[in-house]
Amino acid sequence: MSCKLKDLIRGVRNAKTAADERAVIAKECAAIRTAFKEGKDQYRCRNVSKLVYIHLLGHPTEFGQMECIRLMTGEQFVEKRIGYLALSLLVDETSDVLTLVENHFKLDLANNQEHVQALALGAIANLAGEDMARGMGNQVERFLDHNSPNLRKKAFLAMLRIVRKVPSMTDFLPKLTNILSEKSHGVVISALALIVQTLETEDGKEHIPAFRAKLPLAVTTLKQLIMNPYGAEYEVQGIVDPFLQVKLLQFLRVIGTGDEAASCAMNDVLAQIATNTEKGAVGDAIRYECCNTIIAIESDSNLRVLGVNILAKFLATRDNNTRYVALNTLTKVVEKDFQAVQQHKNTIVDCLMDIDVSIRRRALDLIYSLVNAHNIRLLVPDLINYLSFADSEFKEDLTTKICTASERYAPSSQWHVDILTEVVILAGPHAPETAANKLIALITQSEPEMQCLSIDKLWGEASGTLDGALLAKESLLLVSVWCIGEYCDIVQARHPEKDAQTFAENIVTTVTRILSNTDSLNVKQYCLNALLKVAVRFPNVKILIIPTFDVYQSALELELQQRAWEYLQMLDRDDLSIASAAADRMPALETTNLMRESIAGSPTVPSVDSFSSRPGAQAVQPVQPPAREQPKQDNSFLDGIFGSSAKSAATDFSATATAPGGGAAPQPAATSFSLDDIFGGAGAPAPAQPPAAAVAGSSNSNAVGNASFDPFSSDLPTQSQQPPQAARFTPTLPLLGEPVEGFQNSHLQLVFYVTRPNPTSVHDVLLEAVVYNKCNTPLNDIELLAAVTRTAVLKEMHATQSDQAPVGGYAVQAMSINNNNNGSNGQQPIVIKIRLGYTPGAAAREQLEFVVKKLPNTCS
Repeated sequence: MSCKLKDLIRGVRNAKTAADERAVIAKECAAIRTAFKEGKDQYRCRNVSKLVYIHLLGHPTEFGQMECIRLMTGEQFVEKRIGYLALSLLVDETSDVLTLVENHFKLDLANNQEHVQALALGAIANLAGEDMARGMGNQVERFLDHNSPNLRKKAFLAMLRIVRKVPSMTDFLPKLTNILSEKSHGVVISALALIVQTLETEDGKEHIPAFRAKLPLAVTTLKQLIMNPYGAEYEVQGIVDPFLQVKLLQFLRVIGTGDEAASCAMNDVLAQIATNTEKGAVGDAIRYECCNTIIAIESDSNLRVLGVNILAKFLATRDNNTRYVALNTLTKVVEKDFQAVQQHKNTIVDCLMDIDVSIRRRALDLIYSLVNAHNIRLLVPDLINYLSFADSEFKEDLTTKICTASERYAPSSQWHVDILTEVVILAGPHAPETAANKLIALITQSEPEMQCLSIDKLWGEASGTLDGALLAKESLLLVSVWCIGEYCDIVQARHPEKDAQTFAENIVTTVTRILSNTDSLNVKQYCLNALLKVAVRFPNVKILIIPTFDVYQSALELELQQRAWEYLQMLDRDDLSIASAAADRMPALETTNLMRESIAGSPTVPSVDSFSSRPGAQAVQPVQPPAREQPKQDNSFLDGIFGSSAKSAATDFSATATAPGGGAAPQPAATSFSLDDIFGGAGAPAPAQPPAAAVAGSSNSNAVGNASFDPFSSDLPTQSQQPPQAARFTPTLPLLGEPVEGFQNSHLQLVFYVTRPNPTSVHDVLLEAVVYNKCNTPLNDIELLAAVTRTAVLKEMHATQSDQAPVGGYAVQAMSINNNNNGSNGQQPIVIKIRLGYTPGAAAREQLEFVVKKLPNTCS
């Protein structure tokens, strides 16, 4: 026979070790199983109560779930109470046992005893899954307007569980519009929790106007709680019913979001709560919820600043929970009121020194969101300082954030170089390889004086004590070895007090030690290249380098074998002309956005790395991609773009071309030709007519010397007339015929050349669309789609050799059109709709849409 519950508790407490406790629990569980098998109903309540206690201790109790169901289906209230309690604790919503009790819930909800109904409602509020929520929704909804406050409160909580599982169940909301008039605080609190949860669902948003009409009553109730206390029975630490105040603030936040009138009506009461609520744990909870409401609604700027100031005061408290929620909330405020949060950046930076790892992480995220072009000189050094002693698990994320912010908002190239130098030194193995690549590119673009300063600092770190910590800094070694090999002669010339022979020997010794001790294949390759360049720039140390190349001819890595053998053959020659050509100084490398994050909705920041305009910097020529064959175009793609076939383009399609920067391209007056048959409505205006000198006026125009290039002349410039730095695209089809102006903006100019390829066919037209590049960066991924009116047929889109227009160059897309469809006999002019997509350099992709109506017919 099993013992009593008190005896079990005493036995567990008297256990001296965990093994003794497990032995007591195992013995009692065996006795309980035996009692269940023997069907001793007189001890069932006591055994199930002991199972609840055993479950609270963390031991398995699944074998008693069926006994819980037997108890809850009993006739006596004592059995039902223990059965419902045990069921709520021992069973979860995923258990198959719940399928057996749903009918019992319905029977108990139909019981005449209020206490039994309350037990069923409480069990539904704790256990209801999606299937049970759908089946019990109507039964629970009947209790929402019950006369008993206790049943109403439990019904609200049960319906809250149902709404969380089935958000589409919102039909009961009209019954709750007058809930604020209820006298029972418990009923109002549970009802407001249900209302807030339901109004935040998609189906519940349509009921917000009905509850917004109750805003004056909610504000009045909140003011009464603040100014006129109901009674001492609701007071907690000197504050009247803080739970109801919090629920009312959440209700105000839901109905005030996106509505200026409602937000204005609650500004006063929010200001009173923010300024008059007493400090302490309870007061901080109310003020925190008040700040959340201020941030969410359309409040005025002064009230929002007040809310931010309260959150900043939370950061000065010693309670870690308060500081964490303050940092988490300030991160959301940055999107609405950047300036108000930025005023407290020093307090936020101090949180980086907190011992709590979660607070440090939230502070790091908040500081990163605060960085902009105006404060980057102040905030990034703080992040660099934190990087020097941050934990290893933080360094990778911190390094990425520093590199991204520096690239986005760097005030100057030299400042950017200094920051990346500190990063590769301090971050150790956590510095990404992209940071090393970016730093090398920036150094190649810098002035010689700045190059020497950066290289001195990097080489000073790399030539220190060669221990495991230094060898782990792969990015530092890569940058240092590459730079010292590339610019060793310049560095020595800047320090004439150093003997050239000794300087070169020290470089060879250090690079050789790094080569011998590192396990990184990349570092080994960089070291071999650096040794070759040092040998070419300082021939007297060649005798020290040749043995190293000789050793690595038998290296396990094939790449190292090949490079060592090639370099050794170059240095063994008496004439070092081949080695000099191979080790010639690298041109200035192109800087790309290697570390920039693609954040949806973030503002576009102009690039500050304008290296091409720096004195002495060599312009990097765009690399022409290999020719690729484009798939043959069929007209089915127009179904998804223009909503119709190739012969009839979409209706109600905007013909306004969007220019870069968000503005619409200027449009001339519409012609007399009707576009009803292609757009299903009024004619769309034609694209702008660019001036003839627009292209020639660009700094990157196709001009040679003082000669200007007119894209509308009868002949295009020859290959010899193009600037030598811009690789010109040679189209497949000849550029002949009459030029027709299409469209232009700050990036490009589109010109159509109209020809008749077949003299015997008067209705066949060949259009060559030429996209001229007017900007300082290549235009990549050029894509041109077209549709014509019903009076014409777009027969074929010819494949082109390239989808890129280099700086000062152009790309061509040819298409064949027959202007004799539907019996038009070529009498109607050709109207063509164009969708043109392209990517200017590393910027976001542009998409243009416009109509060209000046194309001549072919009958004249």
